[in-house]
Amino acid sequence: MGVGYLVALPAGVTAANISILKVLELLDGHFKETADGIANGEYVFWLGSAISKEKVDDLGKICRRILKHLWDKRADEGGAGAFTSAFHKAIGLAGLSDAEKASIDFTTSPETWAMIDDVVGRLVKKYSDLLSIVVTGKEADYLLWEVVDVPGTYANAGTEPDCEHFCVAILALEGLLANVATANWDGLVEKAVAQLSAGTAGILSVCVTAEDFGAGAPRTRLLKFHGCAVRAKANATVYRPYIVGRGSQILGWTADDNYKLMRRELEGLASKNPSLVVGLSIQDFNIKAVFAKGNQLKPHAFPSHPPAYVFAQQELGIDQEQLLQYVYGDQYARRQADIEESAKLPAYSKPLLTALVLCMLTKKLVAYSDRANAPGFGAADREAIAKGVLALRDRIAGGGDADRLAFVKAIIQRGSQLLSAFRGAAYPGNGTFAGLGILPVSQIANDPNLGTTGLPELANVAGILGQVANDNWTMSVVDGGAVEIDNAGAKRKVFFVATSDAAAGLVLDGTIDEDDPDNVVIICTAAAPRMKRNPTSAPGRVLDPDAATDVAVRSILLAAANADEAVQLFREQAGL
Repeated sequence: MGVGYLVALPAGVTAANISILKVLELLDGHFKETADGIANGEYVFWLGSAISKEKVDDLGKICRRILKHLWDKRADEGGAGAFTSAFHKAIGLAGLSDAEKASIDFTTSPETWAMIDDVVGRLVKKYSDLLSIVVTGKEADYLLWEVVDVPGTYANAGTEPDCEHFCVAILALEGLLANVATANWDGLVEKAVAQLSAGTAGILSVCVTAEDFGAGAPRTRLLKFHGCAVRAKANATVYRPYIVGRGSQILGWTADDNYKLMRRELEGLASKNPSLVVGLSIQDFNIKAVFAKGNQLKPHAFPSHPPAYVFAQQELGIDQEQLLQYVYGDQYARRQADIEESAKLPAYSKPLLTALVLCMLTKKLVAYSDRANAPGFGAADREAIAKGVLALRDRIAGGGDADRLAFVKAIIQRGSQLLSAFRGAAYPGNGTFAGLGILPVSQIANDPNLGTTGLPELANVAGILGQVANDNWTMSVVDGGAVEIDNAGAKRKVFFVATSDAAAGLVLDGTIDEDDPDNVVIICTAAAPRMKRNPTSAPGRVLDPDAATDVAVRSILLAAANADEAVQLFREQAGL
């Protein structure tokens, strides 16, 4: 990624309403180095409450609940007592002027106040101070544990993951996220991973206490540095003290030996890896301290490749600006605009993470396509195939903005149906994710088994379809894992399989009807079309033009003099 530019969004487009296609444009352009770094497994994701705000209470709701609770208890005790004192401290944190105080009728419930939204907005900026208020006679974490109700609100077994949690889970299952750090108490990332992996062991390790870090070598570590509500609910004796929210806890976190190992792990990640910060304001002192210590261990120069710090923000907040000032030192004064614009990716969590899933899967496909044995292909031919993959990606992305959660679930279900059939298996229909593979893009070329997977050939087929599809085409994955292509009313059902054995298995279980001439079977590793049995002929195997069509991709790639010829051969053999 270059520097010295401004990321200009079209009029009316914000980080909240930006389309998936527009985010993909940013990831292909200004933030290509960041996208490539994520595809290579280099980035640490730092996640905050904004990724869960539509599923569990955000800071605004927390502050409203506490204020209402203190007001109710104040009324119960007649305006004099421990809750009355705590209520006045809470109001004091809002920094109301005398005129503003005079405009509020404190004898009425807070939700009736004309300026309640303003009061709550101010308290959000001081949420840790609000949670630090001690109600005399109660536990120190009374407001946090009982009023906010950490176990009931953030460890509710009935709360389902949102779009963002599934996206993080997909990236983890694809082997692109070795470490995820989060300030969130909820267990929604863990729940999403469990659903997509059917609870397979060794995928995700949740780290809260020092003892948690000894749990093997998982594909992804989730470092919950402010605690875990699910574990605190299950084992309050051990994990309740690790629920961090009060200002005194945040201040003590940087020195408390209970967090010593967590600090070292986070500081190491902040020093060695570039960071993508999503839904996290980094206003808390301990988070700033982690980044500062990480920079002391290994200072980041500007520019770095890929960028060391990227924030998913409409505009950078004061805390993020101060962090950049600290880590870049004297460079910041000289290159402020470049530094800030390189660090600001103007897309909030839903559009960004949804786009990242599509971006990462297609980057893997492009990497696979480059490994196919196509002796006639030069660099321009490989590029043509890659552009076709991106064109196919963009066709899919165009339908994802109306309901992003439903869109991501459709990617999981339909993509898994397709890939299950590709491998010769029926999709179990249990919400699991059948991914492309667990290797980052940078390691795909070193996979010794790559030649037998069929993925390089499948990726080339994707690139060919992306080139030949036109505005008359509609494509959708249907039951059985086939892609139904409707070209102005002419429908073909296309099955993609890795091997002839996989195709035979799908024939035997009834998924592929060999007697249907509208069925097309794309066999990726076959050197020639399968021979289908003709019951009216002598015993043996013969080609049957009145039955399903077979296309041998490997033969096409070996025979084609260039990408254009590969496209033509594919269209002729597939009848598309």
